[in-house]
Amino acid sequence: TNTVNIEQIRNTVLDEKTVLVEYVLEPDTLIIFTVDQESIRSTGVSIPSNMPQLIDSLRMGITSSYAALYLDYSVKLYELLLEPVIQIVGSRNLIIVPEGILNHVPFEALLTERQTTPFNKIRFSQLPYVIKDRAISYAYSSTLLYHTLTRTREMPSKDFFGIAPVFDEGIVLDSNARQFLAINGYDTTATGNLVSHLPGSGEEVKGIQYLFSSAEGPLGRLLYDGSLVLTGENASEPALKDSRLEEFKYVHFATHSFANETDSRLSGLLLLPGPVGSGEDGILHSGETFALRLNADLVVLSSCDTGIGQLTDGEGIMGLSRGFLSAGAKNVVVSLWPSDDAGTKYLMIEFYRHLLRGDSIRDALRLAKLDLISMGDVIAKPYFWSSFIQIGV
Repeated sequence: TNTVNIEQIRNTVLDEKTVLVEYVLEPDTLIIFTVDQESIRSTGVSIPSNMPQLIDSLRMGITSSYAALYLDYSVKLYELLLEPVIQIVGSRNLIIVPEGILNHVPFEALLTERQTTPFNKIRFSQLPYVIKDRAISYAYSSTLLYHTLTRTREMPSKDFFGIAPVFDEGIVLDSNARQFLAINGYDTTATGNLVSHLPGSGEEVKGIQYLFSSAEGPLGRLLYDGSLVLTGENASEPALKDSRLEEFKYVHFATHSFANETDSRLSGLLLLPGPVGSGEDGILHSGETFALRLNADLVVLSSCDTGIGQLTDGEGIMGLSRGFLSAGAKNVVVSLWPSDDAGTKYLMIEFYRHLLRGDSIRDALRLAKLDLISMGDVIAKPYFWSSFIQIGV
């Protein structure tokens, strides 16, 4: 309730290479506030009445095979959202504070120029993505960002905690978990596994753990005890809650998740249930995340739709990420749509590789995305890299 002022933002959030860009949606006008170390400015832009359809078309173009939709609407939204202030922000990095449906836009995947090449001959690795010019992170509000960054934290004593249930064949889910799946649209009457097997998720957390141990050198790797990884049957909800998460600098979930856009209480991360009588159904409900104790620089929710949730006036997205921020996380990385298991594994391992080389969270995520873009035209498609965004700085 203590609203931040401009000087607090400048002293805590901004540097000379960063601009905060905050959006306010009116019925037919978009007001864009830009704040840097020297000035605060407002820019008004007329917006079409079908703005939600523009954003839906962009997302459909990214998540489906409709490349023509993406090429068209990524430029239209760039012209509406960023081009009006591009002379102000220059080449600097951005902290985006969106409002309403703008929370569903991956700004780094917008295109700065229209393409004249037929869409079936487009080389995705060569497209002029915004991310090629700058790093971008996000915040739900300037006030929440300030208080998240300035709250008192203890220094974590360990490096990395990762959890990945993997969901091998034959997994039995708790009855409460089955009900939760049904509420979120799953057919719980179907035979076989209710949720898909995620082999890449186990490889993901183990690969990241290997990076941390390897950073200690050949001898140090043998003695390294600064990480904890739970996979398969060990990745249960009771095991998570018994893992002293407050000791870890990085906390990483690689699993299935559910984002409910009408009731944030129905969002959750799927783990494995505890023993009979434990009282744990195998779901880390969004409400339970507020009760966790964290001192983490970063929580990564490497799962589907973890950045989506209930849109609330003046609050932004109310979903999984809010609980982790409230519990003590300084930054959260979340996804805007269902993620690809194999592509996500590669993105996340490259992300941590850059972190361990000394890059900031924002720069490391950008560099990992650029790594995927440079790999070739298939994995360079925004579907594989633009889903994951950073909430924080």
